[in-house]
Amino acid sequence: MLVLSWLVARTLIAWLRVSAAPDARLAMGGVGLALLVAAEMVLGFALGQSPAGQIAAYATWRGVFTALGQAGFLIVPLLVPAPPASEALRSDRVGT
Repeated sequence: MLVLSWLVARTLIAWLRVSAAPDARLAMGGVGLALLVAAEMVLGFALGQSPAGQIAAYATWRGVFTALGQAGFLIVPLLVPAPPASEALRSDRVGT
C-alpha cells in the first residue's frame, strides 16, 4: 500500500508542482493522512463501530502497527524526489 501511496504522491507532486521543501511535502502528507483517517472513521461508523471504539483500537498492538503505517503514509511525499524538468513541463499540459 505504501508503494501505491508513493506512486500517487509522485504523480500529484508533478501535477500540482509541489515544492521540494520539507514543509510543503509534510503539508501534502498531512492532508493525505487527514483524508485517510476521515475515510477510516466514516467506514468504521458505517460498519457499526463507534468513534470511541475506533480510537480505543489504537491501544492494541494492531493499532500500534496501524499508526506506524499511517506515519509512513505521512512521510511518503518527503521521500519522493523532485520531478525531472520534462515531467514538470508535461504536467503543465494536464487538463488542456
